[in-house]
Amino acid sequence: MIAGMGAFPAPAPAPVVSATYNCSVLPGVLPVDMQGTLSYLCGQGHVDCAAIQCPGGARCKPNTVTAHLDYAMDGYFRAHAATGGFGACYFQGEASLAPSPRGYSVWPATGSVLSAAVLPPKAAVGKVSVIPPNSNTTFSTGKLSWSGAKATSLSTRFNVWAAKNISTSELCSMYAVVSYDFDGDDKVDRQENYNKYFLGTAPLYEAYTEKVAASQTKGAWQAMKNGGSISVTLVNEMSPNCGVMVLAATKDSPSSISAPFYELP
Repeated sequence: MIAGMGAFPAPAPAPVVSATYNCSVLPGVLPVDMQGTLSYLCGQGHVDCAAIQCPGGARCKPNTVTAHLDYAMDGYFRAHAATGGFGACYFQGEASLAPSPRGYSVWPATGSVLSAAVLPPKAAVGKVSVIPPNSNTTFSTGKLSWSGAKATSLSTRFNVWAAKNISTSELCSMYAVVSYDFDGDDKVDRQENYNKYFLGTAPLYEAYTEKVAASQTKGAWQAMKNGGSISVTLVNEMSPNCGVMVLAATKDSPSSISAPFYELP
């Protein structure tokens, strides 16, 4: 970003539905350039940056220039996509577009869905489900009301806040099974079994995510049809004494799953 420049030059506009894409900074952009673009977007009123005014803003985690610039670029893109098309996410070649994955809270259990947000619904904060030893609980989106195409570069992502319900040195572990019903026939079309996650000795909440990697996958990806569903089964195993507590949401982040689809217009 060149200091004092005017509007960003951009390629010719192309049709785009801003709700199906995210605009974010490309890897390798120099910090000084990122800061310059951020100052341009926020300092000159092109984007409402109140959420990334830290401390205190709603988008202060993570508190990094990259995360803040992602927020500002995406805000600019959404405000100008109708007239600027893909060119509204250009920024002198500093940004790129990617299909938006669909994100959902996995709280409460089966049959309910909440659209994932940066901040979770107040009703979910602090609510806990306890999975007894050698048992499991399934959380589901219920029937989805949209159709989506698979984003080729994306995969399943999830975040589950979990903890032991007692303080013990016993090994207490859990694992997740993510199931996709792509066509709404109530049959599993794709299943992803994830590796075990061992909880710490103290009953403190930890983030169990897809980064533990899938141990087994069955079924190919397909497009998501209206009426399909996604579920996450959390299995508590090993210890006869440990119950696993699943927190619906902290004040900053929900237990959620992000599906690798972008919605078809």
